[in-house]
This record gives sequence, structure tokens and C-alpha cells, in this order.
Amino acid sequence: MITKIKNIDIFTNDGEFIENGCILFDESEFKEIGRDDSLSECDIEIDGNGKLLMPGFVNCHTHIYSTLSRGM
Repeated sequence: MITKIKNIDIFTNDGEFIENGCILFDESEFKEIGRDDSLSECDIEIDGNGKLLMPGFVNCHTHIYSTLSRGM
């Protein structure tokens, strides 16, 4: 099932900011990202007016000594 969110501000991983953008996605991946509502057909359409979409944050924080001192 393809879902479209339109009228949404999008901050991409490469630093691009798209105002009033549009995205298409399914259960596993993003299909299209665009600047207007001209993306492909969808099954569900959501109006994201006033919302911001940005990549999820990944915490890569680690302590090397913790790995090396296991079992001490």
C-alpha cells in the first residue's frame, strides 16, 4: 500500500530543506520525494500541513574501553 504525505516540510540527510514537499512511501521504504504534489498515484493521502519530516536520529555513542575491558 502506497502512502503520500503532502504539504510537508522535509529536511533530508544531505542538508537539503524542501518546503511544502511531498513524499511517497510503502511499508519498507521511501519511493519518491518531491517539491510539489505531482508525485505518482497512491492508496492513502495525508495532509501534513505545518509538520516537519526529518531523518531519525541514530545514537552511535560508544566507549572503546568498555569493549576492551569486558570481563575485567
